[in-house]
Amino acid sequence: MRKKQKSSKLWLFLLLIGCSVAAVSYFAWGSEDKEKKTPEVKPTPASEQKQEEKKPSGEGDFKAASAALQSEVDKLLTAKKGWQVKDPGKTAQQVKRDAGKGTIDWWQRNLALTVDKETNIDQLTKYISDSLKGKKGIILRQEQDTYAGSQVTRLDIALVDKLGGDDLKLVTDRIYVMGLAPLVKKLGSGKLAILIDDCGYDTETVSAMSAHTQKLTFAVLPGRAYSKQALSIIKANGQQAMLHLPMEPLDSSQQSESKTVTVNMTDEQVKSTTAWALDQVPGVAGVNNHQGSRATADERVMKAALSVIKSKGLFFVDSNTQPKTIAYKVAGSMGVRTAINNAFLDGEADVGYIKNRMRQAGQAAIKNGSYIAICHARPKTVIALSEMVGELEAMGVQFVFVSSLLH
Repeated sequence: MRKKQKSSKLWLFLLLIGCSVAAVSYFAWGSEDKEKKTPEVKPTPASEQKQEEKKPSGEGDFKAASAALQSEVDKLLTAKKGWQVKDPGKTAQQVKRDAGKGTIDWWQRNLALTVDKETNIDQLTKYISDSLKGKKGIILRQEQDTYAGSQVTRLDIALVDKLGGDDLKLVTDRIYVMGLAPLVKKLGSGKLAILIDDCGYDTETVSAMSAHTQKLTFAVLPGRAYSKQALSIIKANGQQAMLHLPMEPLDSSQQSESKTVTVNMTDEQVKSTTAWALDQVPGVAGVNNHQGSRATADERVMKAALSVIKSKGLFFVDSNTQPKTIAYKVAGSMGVRTAINNAFLDGEADVGYIKNRMRQAGQAAIKNGSYIAICHARPKTVIALSEMVGELEAMGVQFVFVSSLLH
């Protein structure tokens, strides 16, 4: 009986040991199997990364486009018999874009073009413009320039494209044109009188502007350091001279001349001041007001000043410095030959702005038959006028003295 009990206990003990070994083996095998079945995590290839992390390449590279346009320019210039083109080669151009967006790159070159004796600038520009239609090219500007020490006309050809949604114009060719035939002037029915105010501050501006062969009218301030010299220069160049009579502005703090016709003067004081001013610039053909936005709205003051002007046999131009001026009407009622200014041309000291205003005045002259516009003897206006007289005449504008547009 005791042997059976011992034997049963032994088997039970061996059974427990076997179960323990099996359990340990099971868990060890399961853990190892899990490790084998866990998928390996591989890094994403660079080619599969988000596209927005890549910066666009070549976005500002217009070298191919500019070279293609230059090839078109070569074709149209070499297609004409008797034309000669010198091309010293192109150079790479580069400008930085804003906000670190890279650069803009393109090709640019300078061409020396000699045309035949029959070709004028209008024919040349039309030929180039027509030839470049549909080829992303335009004549961006036409300027007077120098080449090899000679005065020439320069045409800037530009590539027209877009970058980042914005319009882009890149100058690819600067064409220096020689041998142009003179432009036949087309003097039309559009009469333009340009009246140049404020003469007397210097002689340089007056000398440059009065040297033009076109008819121009100059208004000289009295009592300035160079008034008499300016007057002599104007007359010597065959231009028309007037007195630029100082008159009181609305804002008295803006009054620029010490001797000025004011509304507080008596009739006799107005007359004596006007007579003094005329004595300072002898031999003028007429008078217009300098400033005067207050005085030209005062009938009594204008009648007193105009009585002196009439007695001298002179005409009067109302500078039209404010909407309520009555100077023009008073002059007409007194039998004084008169006219009124239609526009001011150089309200901004920018050559491009002044040129555009002159162009508008020319268009108005052609549309209305005649037009009077005022500018001033200033450096920027000197440049603008020299660059515009030819264009205005080509439009059909005829330059006239202001005296030819009186009523």
